[in-house]
Amino acid sequence: DGGLIALAGLSGGYGLVNLVTGMPVSTPRWGVRDSSGPPSFSPDGRVIVAPHRIGITEVWDAATLQKVHAWRGFLQAGSRSAAYSSDGRRLALGNGGFEAIKLWDAGTYDELLTLEAEGSIYWITAFSPTGDYLGTLGASKILHLWRAPSWAEIAAAEKSQSSKTRNP
Repeated sequence: DGGLIALAGLSGGYGLVNLVTGMPVSTPRWGVRDSSGPPSFSPDGRVIVAPHRIGITEVWDAATLQKVHAWRGFLQAGSRSAAYSSDGRRLALGNGGFEAIKLWDAGTYDELLTLEAEGSIYWITAFSPTGDYLGTLGASKILHLWRAPSWAEIAAAEKSQSSKTRNP
């Protein structure tokens, strides 16, 4: 409803704060204690993604603060940032190392693709307002920008990959 903000670092974890009163509304804190980057709301405000540097990224129901999904160990150095596309269908998680971005289907939590880049920890990840571009900025201060693939391009890449797997 736009009345809450999710923040990292509240007593070692994440917390929700009421924007009108300025008071925390989520106690005890939720999420892994060793938080990494800021949590990210889905565009509809129903889901919060919480990245962690210890190799876990959690998805929480914003109304109940119940965990609905978690990824473990899929990135070399844990996730550091998260961003939803404007339509809420894609989720990008920023990493450390050469796996700069992992792109996921936000509805099924299936991996769509990995975007590689040179650099280090990717603290900031964002989609353009139209969802056509995806960018990340890391500790190396290099801005990486990709044209975000359309769903048709993702389907074509998956089809190509599956045919290579069946016919080596």
